Amino acid sequence: MAPIGVQGTKVRLYGKEVLLEDYLTAWTRELYKERLLGFDTAHLAEGVHPMTCSAKRSFGAGDCIINSQDMEHVQLDPEFGVQIMRPAVISHYEVATRGRVIRLAKVTVRDLAIDTSFVTTLTD
Repeated sequence: MAPIGVQGTKVRLYGKEVLLEDYLTAWTRELYKERLLGFDTAHLAEGVHPMTCSAKRSFGAGDCIINSQDMEHVQLDPEFGVQIMRPAVISHYEVATRGRVIRLAKVTVRDLAIDTSFVTTLTD
């Protein structure tokens, strides 16, 4: 089978026409979220680490048509890069009868600054 270009290609999915790129992007995001939930990062050093996954969807006759071809299966095998950051603890404050606050150093990811504090309160 010849390769299928993604950009601009439309797919008829369960009778509705959608852009193939939009369909694959949504599916990829779904896979990323699912895989990330079980990705063990505790033992990993700081840096970018590969996270792979694979998923296959099956379709009945006429349920998935790309370029006039009826698709029985579509398989997606993305590889994601997961960035591990271990910001320093910049403050830790605890009141024995009330709770604690742990504040981490600010980190920047793709022009987004993340300022994190963990707050726990004690209940009687």
